Amino acid sequence: MRYGTRTHCRLRWTRQGHRPVCPVKLGYEWGYLHVAICPFTADMFALFLSHLDKQCFTYFLEQLQLHLHTKGIDKALLIGDGATAHTS
Repeated sequence: MRYGTRTHCRLRWTRQGHRPVCPVKLGYEWGYLHVAICPFTADMFALFLSHLDKQCFTYFLEQLQLHLHTKGIDKALLIGDGATAHTS
């Protein structure tokens, strides 16, 4: 997802022939939400990470494993889409 700032120029009263100055700040960054959901219990685990790469996905899997361990779950089936970042 992309998030950031965007300011707007609005109508303003000015002298005739004078164009108003309106500062505009455009900026954004990318963020990635990694989510795993259990369809039977509706248990959800999510992490908001800065990149979509193997390192971040490996971190997500490690944290998911810790989350499942605290719930007393030893095995889980994770279905991915085969993207390059999801190969870890």
